[in-house]
Amino acid sequence: MSSIGIDRSGNGNNWTSNNLTQYDVMVDSPTNNFCVLNPLTTDLSAQSEGNLQKIGTDNKANIGTFGVSTGKWYFEVYINTGSYSPYFGLTPESNDSDRGGSYAEAGRAFAGGSDGYYKTYTGSSISGLSSLSSAIGNVWGIAYDCDAGTIKYYINNSLKYTDTTLPTGVEVFPLFLNTTSGNNTWRISNANFGADSSFAGNKTPQVNSDSNGIGDFYYAPPTGFLALCTANLPEVDVIPSENFNPVLYTGNGSNGHAIGAVGFQPDLVWTKERSGVSHNALVDVVRGVSKQIYSNLTVAEEVVSGVTAFGTDGFTLGANNTANENGQTYVAWNWKAGGNAVSNTNGTITSSVSANVDAGFSIATFTLPTSAQTIGHGLSKPPELVIQKGRATGSAWWSFVKPVGNTKALRLDSSSSSVTSQNFWNNTDPTSTVVTIGAGSGSNNSWLMYCFHSVEGYSKVGSYVGNGNVDGVYVNCGFSPAVIITKSTGSGGWRIIDNKRTPFNPSKASLYPDSNDGEYTGSGHETDFTANGFKMRNSNSRLNTNGQKYIFLAFAESPFKNSNAR
Repeated sequence: MSSIGIDRSGNGNNWTSNNLTQYDVMVDSPTNNFCVLNPLTTDLSAQSEGNLQKIGTDNKANIGTFGVSTGKWYFEVYINTGSYSPYFGLTPESNDSDRGGSYAEAGRAFAGGSDGYYKTYTGSSISGLSSLSSAIGNVWGIAYDCDAGTIKYYINNSLKYTDTTLPTGVEVFPLFLNTTSGNNTWRISNANFGADSSFAGNKTPQVNSDSNGIGDFYYAPPTGFLALCTANLPEVDVIPSENFNPVLYTGNGSNGHAIGAVGFQPDLVWTKERSGVSHNALVDVVRGVSKQIYSNLTVAEEVVSGVTAFGTDGFTLGANNTANENGQTYVAWNWKAGGNAVSNTNGTITSSVSANVDAGFSIATFTLPTSAQTIGHGLSKPPELVIQKGRATGSAWWSFVKPVGNTKALRLDSSSSSVTSQNFWNNTDPTSTVVTIGAGSGSNNSWLMYCFHSVEGYSKVGSYVGNGNVDGVYVNCGFSPAVIITKSTGSGGWRIIDNKRTPFNPSKASLYPDSNDGEYTGSGHETDFTANGFKMRNSNSRLNTNGQKYIFLAFAESPFKNSNAR
């Protein structure tokens, strides 16, 4: 205790401890952050003790802050006071608020309760297993192997049950669950993800580390299993700042206006005026410089003096007012693809493609005949977001989004609801090599297609359901976002927020891909950027209408392993 608050720098700026014990000092640190129960999720039980203690409440689910899809992981739970026991396990949902304590649904695995209830990930359930009951004083160990698809439950270091029904490659989060129990008093439970084997002073610390020599566990984790902490997370394969970066600049109305500080040579530059009304202009390496196309319009591609060159650290602008009006402020969102286009013959139609395979992004152009065809996209995995538009004639921007499905499309140039038709994707999901285009998408026209898929620690295509509350939905991305693009599958419009225009929470400076409006900075769009995702703080129709499904595309400022909260 005497060392708590001591200034190790030698400057003598010591703190005096107050109401602290030795159990309040943990191995968690700014350089190695351990999982806790997430206070940003909605409809959760009260939490205390540094978000490691769950206070019992009927029909509530508390979720851990770490999601993992590969590797072997271990955490512990101590059963504290109360009369009715909670359940512990895994869920693929970072929020899970819409399911509460439901027993029936597949997609979660948990065990416990006073009656020894167990539910597999596939939905099978068993009750009355006394060996799985959550008695006061028990220490549970949960060991899950994402690569093998197994979860093992230990009580006081004795293996009690093994579930082999977990899917592999699916991101899962620790789950702490109370079901509906009438007037019963739920037992308090204390989590230990490797930071405190005393469980907030309830047990004598045992100081067992994981297989990497990290952590403070009551029981030694099984061989090969690790603590949920940032030091144990794998290094990312894609460095965000080398593949995507927003930059801010002011127009000067002159040819040769060089914009730098991008960090790489961009292959797609999307510019939008902030201080006034102007179109969203997109220029890419496949179509060539000076060929602008507008996300908020259905008009054909134009040849203007917009982006006139791509440079090693940015781009050069011409005098066109869309991206370079004198004295106006702008943002440019920049993506790295694969440089100059190459011919791709994977589909029934030959395409010209520039692909960044590692970063899950490609640009393609092709000419479409009247019948349904397949188009090579140049990536190694199926795209989860496909945005396409006819270049030579006026046509809408149609988007495939995996969470919406292959029978529907969203318009990038409109706030309208998703449209159902076989003509868009021929009711066929993209594959690892091609995108299927329906017969009604248009014919004898040169087409543009942007493709994206999620890359761990760098990008995320996903969805969430709004709750219409200032305590809005929390969404886990696995990284701290640099930009978030959202769209309601209903009539709410598109929105883009980023870390450069609003570097502090709440982020609310919004621009709209479906509109030429300038930047909106008023109330109604508040969103928090977190170390591993984002949290909605308003009920605006563009971000959080109650019961409405939203899709999103996000790119990282930094992966969760290396990120800091705002």
